Amino acid sequence: MKFTKTKINGCFIIKNNPKNDKRGSFTRNFCQNLYLKKNINFSVKQSNIFENIKKGTFRGFHYQKKPFTENKIINCVSGAIFNVVIDLRKNSKSFKKMLVQKISSKNKLSIYIPAGCANGFLTLENNTYIQYLMSDFFEKNKNSYSGIRFDDKIFRKIRWPIKPKIISKKDLSYSNF
Repeated sequence: MKFTKTKINGCFIIKNNPKNDKRGSFTRNFCQNLYLKKNINFSVKQSNIFENIKKGTFRGFHYQKKPFTENKIINCVSGAIFNVVIDLRKNSKSFKKMLVQKISSKNKLSIYIPAGCANGFLTLENNTYIQYLMSDFFEKNKNSYSGIRFDDKIFRKIRWPIKPKIISKKDLSYSNF
């Protein structure tokens, strides 16, 4: 696993290195010891898989507010996504900066997203499966879980490769930043 710093403080792109043979491949997409060597203290409390049937499905921009913040690792198991991370930490040097990254089952990239950042993704292929590893448990308290509209004018620099076609009512109900 190779960790690359990004313009968002504490956010990393991780290049996973599959081992291939005649049977297929094996990819380690999380190793706590390797994260600790990079001074990232992450232990998995919850894992979620998003099944996205249609190309053009948008999910996000989701985040949890204090005191229920969580770090995330995102992996694309099949298909491809256009992923956007937005730093919402007011005291961060990278406040309001965005990281845009294509993640796919072919490029074998993962993203480590620190607490206080919102994340959203748009599927680029049908039948895209995304795995989220979470450092904390999901808090159902409606005051702790929130999001930002995908078309918020503050973040108009985002150049979506395709127009989002499928968005949940909940994601459409979020306010602008």
